[in-house]
Amino acid sequence: MADNLNAAPSSGAAPAVNLDAQKLDALMNLSGELAITRARFSQLVGALALESARLREMSHKVGMAKNRTDVSRGGNVNTEEINNVLGEIGAEIARSKTANLLHSLDEMTSTLGKISGDIQAWVMLSRMVPVEDIFMMLRERVLSQMDQKTLPAITLEGNGAQLDKRIADALGNPLENLIQAVADHTITSCKDCGESRAPSIVLRSHNRDNNIWIEIASASAQLDAAAIVRAMVKKGLLSDSQAQGVDNKQALHLLLSPDFPPGDGMAPLARALGAAKEAVSALNGAADIENLPGGGMQVVLKIPLTLVIVKALLVVLGGETYAFPLNSVVEIVKTSPGEVYSVDGNDTIKLRDHALSLVDLPAIIGIGCDAAKKNAAGKVVVITDGMEKLGVPVDALIGEEEIVIKSLPEHFSSVKGIAGASILGDGTVTLILDPAAIIGMAR
Repeated sequence: MADNLNAAPSSGAAPAVNLDAQKLDALMNLSGELAITRARFSQLVGALALESARLREMSHKVGMAKNRTDVSRGGNVNTEEINNVLGEIGAEIARSKTANLLHSLDEMTSTLGKISGDIQAWVMLSRMVPVEDIFMMLRERVLSQMDQKTLPAITLEGNGAQLDKRIADALGNPLENLIQAVADHTITSCKDCGESRAPSIVLRSHNRDNNIWIEIASASAQLDAAAIVRAMVKKGLLSDSQAQGVDNKQALHLLLSPDFPPGDGMAPLARALGAAKEAVSALNGAADIENLPGGGMQVVLKIPLTLVIVKALLVVLGGETYAFPLNSVVEIVKTSPGEVYSVDGNDTIKLRDHALSLVDLPAIIGIGCDAAKKNAAGKVVVITDGMEKLGVPVDALIGEEEIVIKSLPEHFSSVKGIAGASILGDGTVTLILDPAAIIGMAR
């Protein structure tokens, strides 16, 4: 079945089936439950492997005990009876089918994994819509709302990338407003620079690292990093000393801040960028903005292929297990108490000649934790929201694992820094952290 997923469509028209969205969601949840069951089978295989080793050890001990009782013949102990019992136990262990059962269970787990993967892949495909179709629709909407005399040329580029329909629906309005804002900014930049050529924008999409990258590029609208910093200083959102330490990339990222001055000429672009970043962050994605080397600017939205099953880094903090979405984890570093110093009251470490702020995760998201471990030697998970990096000290690392995201009940909607929950292979529940929200709250 898996081979058919990559097969080219047949020349004949395939029958179309209208699927109820609720039924699709239920099927997706079932495929997630199947993935959980597979993980629990894997746990069982591990437990049986330990049991098999224990039985072998028992067999060895029985043999040793039998030898010892042979030596003690002639005493008050009925060694003959003991020998008979031990011999029966040894024979029973020798006849045990544990090894064969373990092999069969291992094969069954592999088969279950293949079926689970096929179901997940087919369900994902049934939910996908081409990104180029989304671009075409948004281009028509944007152009229909603009002055016909100054319409920009909006070119579409893609490599057949597809996006989950739920994600596409969630991004529809923010993405339309962002394209509109980039188009308006491009037209204004062309006028200010006296360019005679028509303003142009490129909408581009491609797959990379289990993510869809959506790029909105303008060849004419290079952003003025110094002007952005001046606007923030004028509004009192940056001090003069802080402004001196802001590099060009950091300055551009200030446009993504919700505090960007509303009266500034770049405010409409900043509002659209902020809304798009918020929408993408809610999907465990990231947003970035940059000036292009040859001139112009580009906005990049990085969006997970699916919201249901993700790769995560499992960590232990305060005796509890938490999960970081792997696409938000930059690296893991080791620290010692002597390497932690304070900058403006914030714990900081030096990472490749750059200062990396550490965040007290229990304090940020309001969980109980043993304060005695704070600043102790340990590991730091470096996370990012696409703009900034932050270090999160943890007690221990468990490793990478595919997890099924479960939405939290509605009465947990006000809890910040938590993206959802998941059930691990051993049946325990783990909370999935929201790196973008954590960095936002720490900021």
